[in-house]
Amino acid sequence: MAEAATAYFVETCAAVIAEKGKFSVCLSGGSTPKRMFKLLASDAWKDQVDWSKLFVFWGDERSVPQDSPDSNSGEAMRLLFDQVPIPKENIFAIDGSLPPAEAAEAYETELEAFFGDHEPVFDLCFLGMGDDGHTASLFPYTEIIYEDEYWVKDVFVEKLDTTRISLTPEIINQAARMVFLIGGENKATVLKEVLTGDFDPEKLPSQLVIRSGAEVTFFLDEGAASNLNLR
Repeated sequence: MAEAATAYFVETCAAVIAEKGKFSVCLSGGSTPKRMFKLLASDAWKDQVDWSKLFVFWGDERSVPQDSPDSNSGEAMRLLFDQVPIPKENIFAIDGSLPPAEAAEAYETELEAFFGDHEPVFDLCFLGMGDDGHTASLFPYTEIIYEDEYWVKDVFVEKLDTTRISLTPEIINQAARMVFLIGGENKATVLKEVLTGDFDPEKLPSQLVIRSGAEVTFFLDEGAASNLNLR
């Protein structure tokens, strides 16, 4: 799964740079992308990316500084971006060390500066899915699910007793290409429900993306795909 996602990233990056001269990618946190990051930093792959024309963003962040092991951007920096020649000014991380509302406002300002006078349209947006059906930090039964005014918002997640910073559903759905990396048998049941069950985004927020009508690419391992009739 990680190798297939890495190949997709590299091929898409090259194609978009050839067309537009630059490539913007929005990354996800969690454990699933780690292997892809390690592969991209490896000798086999890193020379296939024009890092000078890659611009990196994140879909969500925990309320921790970047040097915390829990930081999404910090993990990507350690595993990938510290290992490759990407200009530091091409990396737009959410500042989890700020109070969450301030971090959300600051990140929205950064997006406005980069994308100009229109809503952000990432060339590629990577997403994961939790075993509760959340994606980015769009958790079940949270107010951010209904947010349509802001691009980035702080969201209190009661079951984790913490506040996170996340892109809002509308902005995620603006991406030109959306990719879900989903691994683990513990996600098989909820993935099937997200894909084929009743549309209930309050309960299963990833449906807001997966069933938005946009084209979505999936990279699944055998465990995550075990309840799907794939032949």
